[in-house]
Amino acid sequence: MGLKSQSSITIFIGGILTLLLYGAPVLEKSMKREGYKSNIIRGQRVISIKMAKAYRTVSSIALCILTGMTHIAIKIEGATQLYILTKGNKNKEAKVDTHMGVKHWQHPADDNKCT
Repeated sequence: MGLKSQSSITIFIGGILTLLLYGAPVLEKSMKREGYKSNIIRGQRVISIKMAKAYRTVSSIALCILTGMTHIAIKIEGATQLYILTKGNKNKEAKVDTHMGVKHWQHPADDNKCT
């Protein structure tokens, strides 16, 4: 009968995606080669097909839209950039966008200076 879509989401996000993003700085170098990139994208595609309960003829990009997930190549690139900004710059203070609560947002009526 197979896994339910929620189980697939939990397995992918909790297990596979976490491991891939942990090794993102190393993976990013290998993602420049099409063979490695297609293997990683294929893994996300298989799980996305199960999550969306779609046919295998649906494109990878469309599956990302249907499931609401970000494409794995974009996730790996973002995790690599975050690693470079935070760990790679030991002498400089890195400025990284982070999640900020609504109460800390700048009001549109305020001047255009960022804090």
